Amino acid sequence: MACSKGSLRGYTYVLLAAFCWANVAVFGRFLMKAGMSPYAIVFWRALFACLIASLYLALSGKNPFKGVKQKDFVFYLLLGIVGIGFNYLGYLSAIRYVRIATALLILYTFPSLVVVLARLFLKERITQRKLLSLFLSMLGLVILLGWNISFSLIGYAWGFLSAIGNAAYALIGKRFSEKVDSFKTLFWGFFFGTAFLFLVMASVEGVSLPEASDFKYIIGLSFVSTFLPYMFFLLSFKYLEAGKASIASLSEIPITSTLAFLFFSERLGWNHFLGGGLIILSIFFLIKGGD
Repeated sequence: MACSKGSLRGYTYVLLAAFCWANVAVFGRFLMKAGMSPYAIVFWRALFACLIASLYLALSGKNPFKGVKQKDFVFYLLLGIVGIGFNYLGYLSAIRYVRIATALLILYTFPSLVVVLARLFLKERITQRKLLSLFLSMLGLVILLGWNISFSLIGYAWGFLSAIGNAAYALIGKRFSEKVDSFKTLFWGFFFGTAFLFLVMASVEGVSLPEASDFKYIIGLSFVSTFLPYMFFLLSFKYLEAGKASIASLSEIPITSTLAFLFFSERLGWNHFLGGGLIILSIFFLIKGGD
């Protein structure tokens, strides 16, 4: 079955989101080398992304409250705290106890959660093609990331919390994709996420301003790797099921490996090519299935 133009547009949005997300490692490493703490990085990242979203709404003459019902704010609060806050902090805390590859492997189980939960809450069908694509992508992840597994129950718990955050963002984003302007959803998610991350940062290490020289990386991280990918991901839900969009977002992993090779001279082994190839194959298989 051929992929419709709408679905193709949706997958294009997801791939753009994955490419932008993959640049988190590039900007994040520069900021960490400059001496910024991970808690400060995630707070300033969310804050500037929120400011960018509010600037867009202001310039386009859109009222962030218009069309948003009072009961919707419960979901926006969850979107900010769980979908953004738990996602950022879960991964951050996980890498204190397990290797980065292990944390990523746990984090990227979130498409599996989305496929199951979308069946319960969004009535999305679990098809054989979707399951096969999910299996191929997860196999690719294990091959690409699973060679240096470390064990820690606390680390696994934090990693799974991050996966829950990603899944929540996909499910809530899909819920509002047809009824509310995506940029309003984007703004409110960042707004509540920023407030939550500020409270966490203030309680853990206090509040301090970044160095002037760091702002170019913060703005790059906030715009290129936060505002744009979350925007593209939300826009994809207008054309794709939450499960399909989440599986396709796994293309971020091979893209990240490629960028690490280009910017930081990290070696690419056979596991990167085989694992990344399986992930890409799973996405092509999903796209080929059409609607």
